[in-house]
Amino acid sequence: MKGPPSHTQTVTQIHDLSLWSAKPTRGSEKQLVQKSMKPRPKKHTPTSQKELARLDSSDLASSLWNYKKNTAAQFKDPTEMLNAIYHYHLQARRVLDSKKCRSQRKRKLDQNEVTENQKQCLVQYKPLVVERWALPTIKKVKDIQIESITNLPRRCFEDASCEICCDPPTKEEQLNPTTDMYQCNTCHRTYHWQCLLDLGCYTDAQRDSIIANDNWACPACSHLTHTQKKE
Repeated sequence: MKGPPSHTQTVTQIHDLSLWSAKPTRGSEKQLVQKSMKPRPKKHTPTSQKELARLDSSDLASSLWNYKKNTAAQFKDPTEMLNAIYHYHLQARRVLDSKKCRSQRKRKLDQNEVTENQKQCLVQYKPLVVERWALPTIKKVKDIQIESITNLPRRCFEDASCEICCDPPTKEEQLNPTTDMYQCNTCHRTYHWQCLLDLGCYTDAQRDSIIANDNWACPACSHLTHTQKKE
């Protein structure tokens, strides 16, 4: 073990984050824009669709604690990282502006290809809480605007999205949506049971004991002393 994860670390709350996004043309997304709320800046590719990286068996706690950071490092494009890791946290507040721009998409018109103009909206989002390591990358997103930031204790922030796949929906649709999500009583991070299984953290035989444990600590925290868990 290289040392206990820093459970006393802080996270960053980004205020008045704004992004230019393609204007939706149909369905519920169009209705959201009409209400001055734009859902997301770019098509989302759930991290759960990617093959999960294996944990370092010699340092399970630290590799699980840093799993999201290591996943984010695989994305070369800052916008792709923002959408993959924080897609479900981007809650639009209002549309500030709009503009027309040249789109890369082409369509055929009378046997000729023409480039379509695309309307984009400048969307302002509600405060977004991210890990501090993610902030430098988020600042590299094209045309992003950030008014201010505030640092918060990590344990004050409860995240309903899975720490491993970054998605909040249940993976066991035949069950109540809350039955396959487990929140660590120490760091307050949330995990899908299936994701923990896929990474080899547990076996199905251990599930009942975890459900019965009101003070369950995730594998990143289970080795900590009582004093460290209270920090």
